[in-house]
Amino acid sequence: MNEKDHQFKLILIGNAKVGKSCFLHYFVTRRFKSSSKTTLGVEFGSQVIEVGTKAVNLRVWDTAGDERFRSITRSYYRNAVGVLIFYDITSRQSYEQVPQWIEDARQFAESNAVLMLVGNKSDLLEEEEEGGDDEGGGNSGSDDDDESSGASLRQVPMLEASAFAQENNLLFLETSAKTGSNVMHAFVLSGRNILEKVERGELNCSGSEKKKITGGWDSSPKDGRDGGCAC
Repeated sequence: MNEKDHQFKLILIGNAKVGKSCFLHYFVTRRFKSSSKTTLGVEFGSQVIEVGTKAVNLRVWDTAGDERFRSITRSYYRNAVGVLIFYDITSRQSYEQVPQWIEDARQFAESNAVLMLVGNKSDLLEEEEEGGDDEGGGNSGSDDDDESSGASLRQVPMLEASAFAQENNLLFLETSAKTGSNVMHAFVLSGRNILEKVERGELNCSGSEKKKITGGWDSSPKDGRDGGCAC
């Protein structure tokens, strides 16, 4: 592995059913995962991206959002230099849990890790616009389908989330794991900010040993110490 190449560990956190697994699947395969079960424990994927003139291998861990797995998945924060914190833009409840996820990230991930707030499922708003006021309005798969006819599916205004992210020193994007909107941009932006912090000496990146740069899925991750950050 060339000395100019880097390997970074990122984790995806947030409530269950906000689209983290589909997001990771799109990142690795560039395809939407049409059927998805709730993550039990963790899932893992890796991909090489270009950040400027450098090849960066992002090793990404998708953690379960269910509270019963919280104590297990926290072990996977170790050596993470990037954390993507997810909420569903059509679910106010998932957004209201974001402060707790931020607290976990800052307590268990690497000091000065790059944190990004991700408002997922923007495709539901596009489907709503296309469907007009028809009942359902593209809200399949959402737990928040008891709004009055004609009401917007969006429950978290973009400006509110953007302001919150700025106040808490987070990067911010709205995305869709279905259409791919901003999925790659989220990882490139995170990778760029991590690399800048590492080069400025603001972020310690001394996890597990360097590995050959690869891309794809690891079907059987063993423990949270694997997939660390080797610069």
